Amino acid sequence: FDSIGHDEMLFVTGDGSTSCILRHADLLTTSETSTIPVKVYHSSGTNTKAGEYTRIVHSSAGQTPWIGCEGSHLQNKGRMLWGEDGATVFNTFKNARGGIAVYVRALPALTIDSFSGW
Repeated sequence: FDSIGHDEMLFVTGDGSTSCILRHADLLTTSETSTIPVKVYHSSGTNTKAGEYTRIVHSSAGQTPWIGCEGSHLQNKGRMLWGEDGATVFNTFKNARGGIAVYVRALPALTIDSFSGW
């Protein structure tokens, strides 16, 4: 994973009813005392829309990050998109929707040639 570009992460339910794109760098931020605001770049079937913020839990503890796209951590608990490997909490939404897939992509580098008409 570290050897490929990974600027954005797409979380999508197995049934396709819910999706959310967040920036990888934003998900690396940690806090020992509070939830972390993360900008949403795309969403479908969620309370939080593109340009708004959701809050994640990410501390130095091995059980995190907990990622959702509903807004507050309390709202995310009912529709969690990512959590600790092997966790048995916050998984009802995932199980009811056929799982969660995660796609990772690098954004293309912008150059002056990228802008036609200049």
